[in-house]
Amino acid sequence: MPISKTTKTPRTPTCSKFAIDAGVVMTKLTDVGYYLGHGDIATKVAFVAGGRMGDRLVAHDAINEAQPEEVRLTLVGEISHDGAWLSAEGAYRPASKLNPGDKITNAKAKFELLPASNPKLSLFRQDWDKYVSNIRSIHKAALKDKGHRSERKEPVQSTPSRLTIRHALLIERMETDDMTESSREEDDLCKLDKAKMMQISFEGWPVSDAWREELDAVKGTHDVNLLPAYDIDHTMILPKDYECCLLGATVKFISP
Repeated sequence: MPISKTTKTPRTPTCSKFAIDAGVVMTKLTDVGYYLGHGDIATKVAFVAGGRMGDRLVAHDAINEAQPEEVRLTLVGEISHDGAWLSAEGAYRPASKLNPGDKITNAKAKFELLPASNPKLSLFRQDWDKYVSNIRSIHKAALKDKGHRSERKEPVQSTPSRLTIRHALLIERMETDDMTESSREEDDLCKLDKAKMMQISFEGWPVSDAWREELDAVKGTHDVNLLPAYDIDHTMILPKDYECCLLGATVKFISP
């Protein structure tokens, strides 16, 4: 969710500059999820099996519950203009597959998060090392829980200057009874008019003819998976606007 915007013009979607209050941003980070800048966050969460898209992240003290509630990790960063594939098609190109075995069902959007460059958000820039350290600690604990152990001494790892985020654009369809959607997401969808609803539907997903041909071939087994991106006013950003609204934006990132 962007916490700063680009200048609004008649030809761009709703995305204007405004004053940033780091204190307000920090308060909002605790509204949803666990902030990765907190030093002890890695000890408070753990992965358990059973998620639709893979293992689920839950509070560590809830791992033995029958149905532990999933938790979200949050951080503040800036989406890089470089190395981004932010569109309804992501990085998948039917006409020029680098891997002959690649399939549209593996299509992913991709972008890279950098430390926030806005001087008013220097607090979050200073937390970048903590973000990376906590992510590594959570990942290491998950591997250990799965029985992956190494006798070798781990090499000293430098802190990367960016984090790569990938988002699956298609997911396998589940039975209606098994699908759940938060009330907040339902409310957001209800605010969209018919034309915008069409843009986030399978039939209206804004892609090229070559993409559409392969997409229609999996219509019976898969659904399109909207990137949950919102502007500062919590207005949903549509797939056709991903690039113009998100590239270069300072965002509050919430893990899936």
